[in-house]
Amino acid sequence: MKELVRHKKKLYIIIPFMVFIIVGVMGINNRFSKKRLEAKAVDGIVDLSEWDLTKDGITALDGTWEFYWNKLLTPEDFKNVNNPVKIEFIELPGTWDGLKVKDYILQSDGHATLRVKVKKKTEKEILSLYMPSINCSYKLWINNELISNVGMVGKDKDKVKIERKENIVNFKNESEHLEIVLQISNYDSIFKGGTNGSILLGNYKQIQSYVYKKIALNLFVFGCLFIMAFYHFGLYLLRRKDISTLYFGLLCLCTALREILSSQIIMDELFLDVNWILQAKCQCVITELALLMFLLFIDSIYKKYRNTKVYNALKYSMMMIIIFHSFAPIKIVASTLIICTFMTIFLCIYGFYIVLKALIKREEGAVIIIIGMLIVFITVTNDFLYNNHIIFTGYYTPVGLVLFTFAQSFMLSKKFSNAFNTVEALSEKLISLDKLKDEFLANTTHELRTPLNGIVGISETLLDDSKNLNQYQINNLSLIVSSGRRLSKLINDILDFSKLKNKDITLNKKSVDINQVVNVVLEVSNNLIENKKIELISTISEEIPYVFVDENRFEQILYNLIGNAIKNTYEGKIIVSACCKNNMIEISVSDTGIGIPEEKFEQIFKAFEQLEMTGNNKGIGLGLSITKRFIELHGGEIKVESQLNKGSKFTFTLPVSKEKNSIQIIPQNNGALNKINTVINNKHMNSSESINSNDGEFKILVVDDDLINRQVIINNFSSSKYFIISASDGEEALNKLLEHKGIDLVILDVMMPKMSGYEVCREIRKKYSLIELPVLLLTASEKTEVIEVGFKVGANDYLFKPVDKVELTARVNTLLELKKSVEQAVTSELCFLQAQIKPHFLFNALNTIMSFCRTNPERARELLLDLSNYLRKSFDFNNKEKFVSLENEMSFVKSYLAIEKARFSKRLNIIYDIEPNLNCLMPPLILQPLVENAVRHGIASKRQGGTVNISAKGESEFVLIKVEDDGVGIDKERLNSILNKTIEGSVGMKNIIKRLDLIYGYGIDIQTEQDKGTTISLKIPLRKEKFND
Repeated sequence: MKELVRHKKKLYIIIPFMVFIIVGVMGINNRFSKKRLEAKAVDGIVDLSEWDLTKDGITALDGTWEFYWNKLLTPEDFKNVNNPVKIEFIELPGTWDGLKVKDYILQSDGHATLRVKVKKKTEKEILSLYMPSINCSYKLWINNELISNVGMVGKDKDKVKIERKENIVNFKNESEHLEIVLQISNYDSIFKGGTNGSILLGNYKQIQSYVYKKIALNLFVFGCLFIMAFYHFGLYLLRRKDISTLYFGLLCLCTALREILSSQIIMDELFLDVNWILQAKCQCVITELALLMFLLFIDSIYKKYRNTKVYNALKYSMMMIIIFHSFAPIKIVASTLIICTFMTIFLCIYGFYIVLKALIKREEGAVIIIIGMLIVFITVTNDFLYNNHIIFTGYYTPVGLVLFTFAQSFMLSKKFSNAFNTVEALSEKLISLDKLKDEFLANTTHELRTPLNGIVGISETLLDDSKNLNQYQINNLSLIVSSGRRLSKLINDILDFSKLKNKDITLNKKSVDINQVVNVVLEVSNNLIENKKIELISTISEEIPYVFVDENRFEQILYNLIGNAIKNTYEGKIIVSACCKNNMIEISVSDTGIGIPEEKFEQIFKAFEQLEMTGNNKGIGLGLSITKRFIELHGGEIKVESQLNKGSKFTFTLPVSKEKNSIQIIPQNNGALNKINTVINNKHMNSSESINSNDGEFKILVVDDDLINRQVIINNFSSSKYFIISASDGEEALNKLLEHKGIDLVILDVMMPKMSGYEVCREIRKKYSLIELPVLLLTASEKTEVIEVGFKVGANDYLFKPVDKVELTARVNTLLELKKSVEQAVTSELCFLQAQIKPHFLFNALNTIMSFCRTNPERARELLLDLSNYLRKSFDFNNKEKFVSLENEMSFVKSYLAIEKARFSKRLNIIYDIEPNLNCLMPPLILQPLVENAVRHGIASKRQGGTVNISAKGESEFVLIKVEDDGVGIDKERLNSILNKTIEGSVGMKNIIKRLDLIYGYGIDIQTEQDKGTTISLKIPLRKEKFND
């Protein structure tokens, strides 16, 4: 602001200084011109006897010439003494309009002869006479010789042909006298009869120099204005909102064209036979256009000071005048020029008034415009006085126009400069604020992670205990979880976007198997399908070369593209394909979704851009933008093909790896490098080889396709406490499980060829429970979905790669100790359960057997065998088998029920519905307590007795076992106590629920109805002899 005030103070000093300089230059020129023009024509005679053309220069033959109205006289006529002519005089330059001859006031139309005699020094060089454009047809004689003929001179309208032409005539005259005779005819012209400019006399070089300077000045003015016009047109094209540049450009263009049109010499050079009527109309219309543009320009920069009524009146009046003059005949145009003159005066007064108001309000640029207008006013006033022979300075309007133009250009440039400086300052501020915003966003997202994870975790915990919730509450909790996960993904996207923007992304490139990554991503993405009928398919060949990429970022690219396809596809297929082209792998993700409009192809890759084609906008438009940036960081590119309602296809390229399974290693020292090379180059190394003996307490299977990673893990467990077995792929790992019995833990990499870690884990869970064989997953991805899928297929825990030795050891030991503790707890519970045999059951059983000894000895013998079998299985404390077959468990149950059947006789009916050949292993002492509960609490409490139905049916991956009775049922309070494990006095039921929950992660299902019976169901996984290949 201080700088602006300082500049204004300078301008207040510059204004008077410039006015003083301009007036001073004009005054000096006026003084010089007066001295030069002292040789004036008096009564038709110019005395140049004391005038040296060579030294004193050009002289104007201004003054009083002889005037002969309605006479076309030749030099010969003046020699005829028999025809005396009365002499009148006319002031040149000037016109005969209004001249009084013989009591008659002359009009514009007519013809006349003008004559002057010149006394001069004897000149031997060639002389020249400059004839200005006098807007009439004329003939010129010098000393009886016809020198020039412009147009056709005649005494009536039909014989006259008017032309406009500036002319230079050269002649040689060594005498001391010159006689100049000029015939002029003026009919049907818009101009007045006579001459508008001075007729100049000088030598040839002087006149030529004068004309050239005049042309140069005209061209200079035209060039300046023309360049400024297109300069401002360019400014307008760059910034369409500021229309003042357009108006000023048009003002400059109109003024430039007028300058050319007013120079007759240039027009004659450009057009050999120019139509003077067309030239005059163009000059008139363009001048009016320039005035209109001036009005619009002033209004556009100071619109708030506009007087609307005056402005509209001037604007529309000027527009009507321009249209009218464009089509009206030249005579009417000439007769209405007075209106245009008044309009010009009003327009200039209005413009000056507006700028003056702006100046008072200290508007930017008002001072400069005032300077420009003052310059034009001074120069126009000068030319007016010069034309009326009041002063003799010369024409300065062109110079004034150029100075005005430069002043306005300076003002606009200053305006743009100030705007640029403001924009620059704002840009710097915006950059600073943007950086601050990014930092705030990054910090905020980091801080949001912890509470967000808490929200999701607590909500999931509540969902896990959904038995105590109604459906409304379950739906709301599910909505919280899904929204939380979506917000978590958004936070990760924002962090990635911030890193990309700040170029804070480091790519750990290595050779990566495309199939391996795609299979894992498709496995995880299956969870996103929900209830849609979508099939995820990979058609990538096993022979496809590896890509040289950052594995984590490659996964992220695929997750984003496949996730986007799932979001916009309701049914159909999503296909991932790949091929090799020009040392690049071209990977495509195509879907059968809603498609994308072609005009939106570029928009979808911009940050925070979304298509609002569906109501399914679950993000903020960062996914595809981040994907594109990651692909470009790898040296690839992405493109999209799509048709509305038919689907989309995203294709991206990544560089081919030069060798498979290569990895970039930056060694810390040569020793480390040598050790790694030793491991890699050991081609004879057996995958199952262990660095310790087979006597370890724990047996661990390590599965990883990367030899270095596998060896690092093996080295971490070099203690004799562990026996390590290793495998390089999923198939080999399953075979190792068959070969080596009693493996305690599997450390499994997710990303592997042939079979992914998920598939291997799924196969393991078909034979082993979570407690029997814990699985620790290793993954390079930190995505929640990846971890969630791992838990769904049966993993116990996970670790992010690269693994830390301390953390890996801690996790492994925790899982091993947990397994050991659970086994001990289950064994203790089993022993405790075996110790719960009630004495009265033995008394009842013995009494029943004794009663049969007399009546039915054979039946008594069978019951003794059943009791013996029952007691043997109940008191087998040394049995360390974790699981027994279904057949074995049913044998125990049948022995118990045989004794109870003998006791209750017809009150107890037993039905067995066991599907044959069920290969099922289950924890011991699971069914008997359930059957005993059905007999004691269901049937025995009912006077008429009842039926116990025991069934076992094989399903896809489970055996469904049911124990049904039609007894008295269980009341709701007791049922809730059983399910919540708070029931008192029911050790057997609590033990079953606890053991099943520990081993399988779920308990039993109880359906009951008062006085109608109870059904208890449990699922036991099917066991297979071998793993699927």
